[in-house]
Amino acid sequence: MPERIIIQSDVKGERIDKFIANRTDKLSRQKIIELIKAGEILLNGSQTEPSHKIKEGDVINITIPDPETSNLIPQDIYFETVYEDEDILIINKPPNLVVHPACGHKDKTLANALIYRVSSLSKIGGALKPGIVHRLDKGTSGLMIIAKNDYIHYKLARMFERRTIKKTYRLITYSVPRKISDTIETFYGRDPKNRKRFTTRVREGKKAITIYKTLETFGKLASHIEAQIITGRTHQIRVHFSEMGCPIIGDEFYSRRKTRLFEDERVKEKIGSLTRPLLHSFRIEFTHPKKQKWMVFTAEPPDDFREILTLLRDVYGEK
Repeated sequence: MPERIIIQSDVKGERIDKFIANRTDKLSRQKIIELIKAGEILLNGSQTEPSHKIKEGDVINITIPDPETSNLIPQDIYFETVYEDEDILIINKPPNLVVHPACGHKDKTLANALIYRVSSLSKIGGALKPGIVHRLDKGTSGLMIIAKNDYIHYKLARMFERRTIKKTYRLITYSVPRKISDTIETFYGRDPKNRKRFTTRVREGKKAITIYKTLETFGKLASHIEAQIITGRTHQIRVHFSEMGCPIIGDEFYSRRKTRLFEDERVKEKIGSLTRPLLHSFRIEFTHPKKQKWMVFTAEPPDDFREILTLLRDVYGEK
């Protein structure tokens, strides 16, 4: 049977989704937003919006649906385990692996691989996202945190919301940033001309913040950069660097292929063979939700990233 929770508000002026998230350990904020939009969370008996500001005396009725039945098929797909204990799993996601099933990707995802290799995974995210607290784009490689039970999933989700998990990426871009290091802070939203894309060229919306430093430059043609995301917007790093004139090499969704910029035929051929953006989740730092211990994990970029970096150093690096 679905579970019902009734909360009577004793505060005013707070968003309903945030208010509920602060008062239950059974639901992540993202799940709360989904339930509100689905009409499973009612305010004074009526459907509402996640951003609605509540007032004292409001009654919130929450119906938690029974867990979905999973039709995920366990599949033996390789990923590297960087760390594991009874609560969390730190993995190094290979490039070109979709995180969970969605339109156009019914199987052969990380979710299929997880249920094949891990006996216990959280269920808060839904039947198609076992253990998955956050995601990386299909083409992005690198570190992810996986939750092995619902309690830890909830705690990790709250840490992501509060920005207490530090995520650092490595990337290789065309061109060189005008500032060697800087903080990019912009409004961020969907591109009105193409709803699949995101852009900073909006007058209002959510904030997106990226801190970066340039590790190496290769003439004026390319750069090796480290970037920390303070906010976790979809495609954030890809958009920020594309719109500052330094698109990520291999990212044809936000930039045209620019192999013509390079005179060296080996570089042209190698970049021309890429099937994904050269973006890698390099380091992740956080306090373990149960052990209360600060943990730091790193993972070196995969072969395609390292091969192009080595080639750029050989051909265009400082002699």
